[in-house]
Amino acid sequence: MKDSASPFRYYQVIVFADAAREAYLFAAMKYRVKHLCEYAALRAVFCVVHILPEWAAVGLGMGLARVARLCMRSRVREAERRVREVLGASRSDKDVRQIVATSLQTLVLNGIEMMRMRRMNENWCRDHILNPEVIQPLQEHLQSGRGAILAACHMGHWHLAAVAMNYFDVSTFFLIAHQRNPLTNRFMNQMLAAGGGEGICRDTGSMRTIIRNLRNGKVLAITPDVRSKTPAVAVDFLGGTANIPEGMALFARQTNSPIFPCSTVRESLTTHRWTLHPPIYPDSTMEKSADIQRMTQAVMQVVDTDIRAHPEQYFWFNKRWILEPLTLESTDNLGIRYPWVTAPDAEVRPTTGDLYRPGLCPRRSFAKN
Repeated sequence: MKDSASPFRYYQVIVFADAAREAYLFAAMKYRVKHLCEYAALRAVFCVVHILPEWAAVGLGMGLARVARLCMRSRVREAERRVREVLGASRSDKDVRQIVATSLQTLVLNGIEMMRMRRMNENWCRDHILNPEVIQPLQEHLQSGRGAILAACHMGHWHLAAVAMNYFDVSTFFLIAHQRNPLTNRFMNQMLAAGGGEGICRDTGSMRTIIRNLRNGKVLAITPDVRSKTPAVAVDFLGGTANIPEGMALFARQTNSPIFPCSTVRESLTTHRWTLHPPIYPDSTMEKSADIQRMTQAVMQVVDTDIRAHPEQYFWFNKRWILEPLTLESTDNLGIRYPWVTAPDAEVRPTTGDLYRPGLCPRRSFAKN
């Protein structure tokens, strides 16, 4: 396996300089003991992975995947249940176990590659991505000056699609979720940013930034296969009904940007293959909610096909299982606080204090069409 051409000594200096800076932050700020322990473990693994040559880092990742499979038995059993739920009787128990084991190994190797993002450059991408020419339709579209949305599902190393395309004349940006641990949250965001692309935190001003970037010809990389906690867009997916956030289709419609469904497959321990599907365009002649439903369903149909073709590449370990139905409790609680959401035809309007609550969701979600 070919490693980066950068000197080994240089990365040692960078790693230990970062550790010294974080030690200063520990002295200046107060954190929970749990957060400190989690962060210390993450930094320890990062230091080892970042200093090791690629072949040794991959070997470490495979070993960690075996250990994780033993320590996460309940999560592994749940993942196997999900595989059986989706694939049915078409796969034997042995096949199901192999699918879940490969999925977990892929997940750990993704983490190893993320920790080595600082070594990523154009040569690395050309050595590790087998078919970069597949994104030519996206590159041609961007020449018009308009942006696009890259719907990269949770397959293979999905983060790589959002980051590595910057080395192929595709300027990407992506949303950054807030973690409960502020230390690991900042560190993970730094790892993503190290590979390229622009990270945007999900807050009250993120929607304006997203729309501005799309209108300026940039590409929003987003994972479409996530479950919304509140009533959103119901689509057919993996043999069930998924509740998908409307943001992807809403951004496409507001900026007249096409959605390019994309998936990544790990061909070997260190190489990847991209699949870029034909774009899905918004239709301004359709009613807004109908067009959002159409685009979301079309994207999820493509994702469904890719997952069934390579189930071992899919992320079956997500805590928020995409086919988990909305509970009555969550819907009732939403209706108590925001009754115009669950009863859109009722003569109920929010008071000044109910219009927006930071950290819950943008007020635009509560507006009637």
